Amino acid sequence: MVDQGNRRAAGSMVWLAVGLYRIARAGVMVAIPVVFVASIAFLRAGGADAASLQVTGPRVQVAPDASARTRLSAAATAMQTALAKGGGGITFEVVQTQTLVARSGGPKLEIHDPADRSKVLGLTDTLPVGTLVERGIATSAGFWSELIHGPLPGAEAAFDLAKVTPARQALVRDGIRYRNDGDGWLQADVVPGIGLDPDAVLRLAGLLTDVPDATDATLTAEVDPAFKLKGLKGPAQAAARAIDATSKVANLPAILAPDLAGATELRGKTDFELDDTGRLVSLTVVARNANMELYDLIVKTVITFRYPDAPPPLPDPQPAYVAPAAETDGE
Repeated sequence: MVDQGNRRAAGSMVWLAVGLYRIARAGVMVAIPVVFVASIAFLRAGGADAASLQVTGPRVQVAPDASARTRLSAAATAMQTALAKGGGGITFEVVQTQTLVARSGGPKLEIHDPADRSKVLGLTDTLPVGTLVERGIATSAGFWSELIHGPLPGAEAAFDLAKVTPARQALVRDGIRYRNDGDGWLQADVVPGIGLDPDAVLRLAGLLTDVPDATDATLTAEVDPAFKLKGLKGPAQAAARAIDATSKVANLPAILAPDLAGATELRGKTDFELDDTGRLVSLTVVARNANMELYDLIVKTVITFRYPDAPPPLPDPQPAYVAPAAETDGE
């Protein structure tokens, strides 16, 4: 099983459009604790009172004059409560767009004729590459996600998530990791993902608390059609507050892909959005893939969160992958 898992993992590269994006390898599980100041913020579990406000999952309250750091710390507590034993877990959606950018003094990007890839129509400084989508669940019992190839730039309006087949799936159940590349589940150390993987989920609380320069920001509406694809659920609660803070790659290890932390350069601050009950409902990160040689690959990632009252069930790793029969030479 291990040999087969390694063989499958070696062939698990997903090249988006012109082959510039690599699907991830998982890292080492590290749990990040959160310090919670009860005198400043307190937590209430979802229930009858929460239901009356149509809010599921944990929620927090902070003083009206609480600082941005205090609000993010309270949001971290809600996140940890959801992911802890007895919590309802989280569901999430990750949408990632990629754009090639010409470097100053470097070569321009070629615009090819879609009908004849050998024909160059012109040159440009920026070239949108495409979109990836990941959606999944994380609970105290494990993790599940599916990876979907999104539309090419300009084709967003015709795209429907309900009509596409996931390219890959990841599962952690009973401490065992599985992957499904389209022809069955198999155990493997390497699981696919973008933005969030089983290990990055455990760093969300640390991401929310390791924010020394957190400041309140203005809520802005997303206008890129790639982040409004048909079939996306988005957060259950609308954002009510925005907070910007400088993040560390260590707290966002899978924002490009789980095995690309060493090549990740964050651009600008992370934009955190909280709902009116104090939970994190969205975060936006822009990063550069430093592995590119001639051009810069700029990746924008938006992750939205929901907080169910009860943990969604994890799927069984069925059907299992069956290796094809070995070919033999005929007489």
